[in-house]
Amino acid sequence: MKEGRMKKEWEKRDMLLFLIVIMLGINIMLNLPIKKLNAETFKLDDCITTRMGDRPTAYLHVITH
Repeated sequence: MKEGRMKKEWEKRDMLLFLIVIMLGINIMLNLPIKKLNAETFKLDDCITTRMGDRPTAYLHVITH
């Protein structure tokens, strides 16, 4: 008889632990800071120099898709 009761208790505990994990996951997702993406205006003139040895004030990063 004890074996049957223990099995039911384990199932209840597993269900409660599973619900706690789900609730913690939802709580973490809701409290994550949402970072707003801001694109800075493109300044091509800062990336271009007139002489070969000059250092530009900004660099251009190109991503191809």
